[in-house]
Amino acid sequence: MWWEPRELVDEEGGFSLVEMMVVVLVIAILMGIAVPTFLMARQQANDAVVEMNLRSALVAARVYFLEAQNYGVDIEELQKLEPSINWTELPLEGAVDPTTIYVEAHDEQAEGDTVVVGGKTNQGKCLYLKEHRGAKQAGIFLLETGTSSVCPALKPHELDSLDTVS
Repeated sequence: MWWEPRELVDEEGGFSLVEMMVVVLVIAILMGIAVPTFLMARQQANDAVVEMNLRSALVAARVYFLEAQNYGVDIEELQKLEPSINWTELPLEGAVDPTTIYVEAHDEQAEGDTVVVGGKTNQGKCLYLKEHRGAKQAGIFLLETGTSSVCPALKPHELDSLDTVS
């Protein structure tokens, strides 16, 4: 035959127990680093989904403002303008879908026109997007509250005390 079987030598027995334990330890350390990073990225992605839905909701509210010349809350009209969002005028309680958006409008002479849209992340963080026209503070503000089971309905002056995210 062109090949001959060779005899096994005792030194060719494979990996030692210490070598296998070192490999398992290295894998455990890498998992300890990767898993928290993955979970944080997932949480940030869920927060970004709510933020994008808030921005879409604000665009729909702006379109409504241009048509009606005020920031009234007409859920049916807003649903026609942005059908991918589940609109509500009630504060967000419990676990809600990221597409459920709370909307409230304030049309006050002294304060100016203000619309507030709010959403709740999977972790229970309440995010609000407020557009204020006229008066002292005009602009768009993304505001965040701490983790809560209920995202309360806030008046425009109450939103001024929250932390501005961007």
